Amino acid sequence: MRLADIDAPEKAQSFGNQSKMSLSGLCFGKQAQVETMTMDRYGRTVGRVRCDGVDANAEQIRRGMAWAYRQYLTDQSLLTMETEAKSARRGLWGDSDPVPPWDYRHGGKPSTANTAPGSDPNQYHLGPRGGCYTITNGETHYVSHSKCR
Repeated sequence: MRLADIDAPEKAQSFGNQSKMSLSGLCFGKQAQVETMTMDRYGRTVGRVRCDGVDANAEQIRRGMAWAYRQYLTDQSLLTMETEAKSARRGLWGDSDPVPPWDYRHGGKPSTANTAPGSDPNQYHLGPRGGCYTITNGETHYVSHSKCR
């Protein structure tokens, strides 16, 4: 299951464990309702989750435990919640330089995957796990390793 509209820090990333614990506190042992929105490319259900009536997706943003995932955002109100959390320096926003998970997954360097409508398809990147990729129209495409040499 992937929570729609949000992207939380990776486990090994700053605030990764805090984000996981926050979500566990919201949902563990509680009645959950899932509004399925789609399936992702890995076959996971993507949706909104309510735990005992609380919108877990929005609450994670409000607490500063996740980013609004602009690349896939359908609920614009999450941007306002993120701005409020950032202004109040809640959660990950208390860090001096929080790194969005989409950048962290690409070696900690800012990527255009979540901000630019289209990137140079001839620019190749080497990911933290050794994969070679390019970003076109906001989508990551893995290519031959020879392109990254």
